[in-house]
Amino acid sequence: MTDESPVQSAEKETATEEETLAEKQARREKQNRRRGRRARKTVLIVVLSLAAAAAAGFGVWKYALPAWLGAQLEPGPAIVSELPAASQSAPAAPASAESSSQSAPVQSSESAQSSESSQIAESSQSSEPTQSAESSQSASSSQSAAGSAASSAPPLDTTPYLYAMECESTRKLDTQLYSTSAILIDLDTNLVIAEKNPDAKIYPASMTKILTALVASEHVENWDDDFTMTQAIIDPLYKAGASLAGFEAGETVTLRDLLYGALLPSGAEATAALAIYAAGSEEAFTELMNEKAQELGLTTAHFMNNSGLHDAEHCCTVRDMAVILRAALQNPACREALSSMHYTTTATEQHPEGLQLTDKFLYRVSKKDQKGSSILGAKTGYTAEAGNCCASYGQSPDGRNCLIVTANAQTSWLTIDDHIALYSTYADEQ
Repeated sequence: MTDESPVQSAEKETATEEETLAEKQARREKQNRRRGRRARKTVLIVVLSLAAAAAAGFGVWKYALPAWLGAQLEPGPAIVSELPAASQSAPAAPASAESSSQSAPVQSSESAQSSESSQIAESSQSSEPTQSAESSQSASSSQSAAGSAASSAPPLDTTPYLYAMECESTRKLDTQLYSTSAILIDLDTNLVIAEKNPDAKIYPASMTKILTALVASEHVENWDDDFTMTQAIIDPLYKAGASLAGFEAGETVTLRDLLYGALLPSGAEATAALAIYAAGSEEAFTELMNEKAQELGLTTAHFMNNSGLHDAEHCCTVRDMAVILRAALQNPACREALSSMHYTTTATEQHPEGLQLTDKFLYRVSKKDQKGSSILGAKTGYTAEAGNCCASYGQSPDGRNCLIVTANAQTSWLTIDDHIALYSTYADEQ
């Protein structure tokens, strides 16, 4: 073996020193990386902790605190008063009709009013097809037939008239419905189950006749009193394109016939006759309608006529119309008519067999699958400006008593689809 030269020995020592320095540098870099990882980990833990604390604080502020405050401020249950005696006699119950009654909601909302109905005039056209009438009512061999589910409906509601209240579970609807405005109300709790633009201004069209019937009923003492139809009543309505029940000039009919003529086929000549009988003129009757709207606490509704013919100032909201329908359901005469699918008027010289009247909405609904729900009564409306509207009451598949008002659908069939969907799909969600 040969000995290393001095040069070789120096080179070896230099290489060994360089390796040692490299190791030291690598060790420092490794230690620095470890310290960096620990620092980043510490910072991340601190950030996540702060984020969690912030989220918890936001949850308390957003949900827990309002829920606690709501529980402290929630009003107690509304007190139900006894239903006051009706100021007028209701029409005789039809011989073959099943009475469709509905409980109106226990109300706890904004403005309290206690009365029975208000009227809203209808527009000229009705998009509902005429159907053949079947039954005749007990007076003068006339009958009115309601839906078969009506016999199981609860008794008349006895609570004040108030706007229905929204709650945390109120569902906001949009593209689920064809109508541009709608409201679905639980009649027993007076809570809004679902809604779509409930406070948007609408033209109520013939839904107005619900209010007309209610106001007229407050001024009728005997539904067997008669009224003679005149050409002066019919001609302007015919020229305006209003829907007519079919009463002729010179024909003497009972007030009961006029009530059913107004609500089932949406006869504008019938509402005009009721207005003249009750107030002396249509103008005076319109004033009574607006007084009734104020009495019911309505803040938007304003009426210009008794039939619903279009007028830019003749308007309300679906929320308003829900209060009007509920008040009408508490009036025995109005509720009986609203719940009847068919009615035959008393015989006259002009109509020896009576006029056969049909509620086309109820007739059409009876031919469709209601998906377990039962629509017990309704009043529709249509004008070009209002679209197709409807106010109805009924029961969900689980037996929940509900009230629905929709407005501005493109066709009457789409209105029917909306009402069936609201009763069968949304009424039992809460």
